[in-house]
Amino acid sequence: TPRLGVSWRALPWLSLYANHASGNMPVLPQNRAFGGGSFDPVSGRQTEGGFKVQPQHGDWLASLASFEITRQN
Repeated sequence: TPRLGVSWRALPWLSLYANHASGNMPVLPQNRAFGGGSFDPVSGRQTEGGFKVQPQHGDWLASLASFEITRQN
């Protein structure tokens, strides 16, 4: 499963991040379709980006993210 991620500390209290992952997941042999056949493997992709805020002398952390997950089959 290839994955790639990056994080950047833009300011002492602000970090930006992004990541991307994709891969295939085989179907377990005990999972069978109606009629006894097996299912095709599942493939997927995830992309995410966001930011995190934490004041230097604060007791809290806030984050906001946007993501997309796509599965096929």
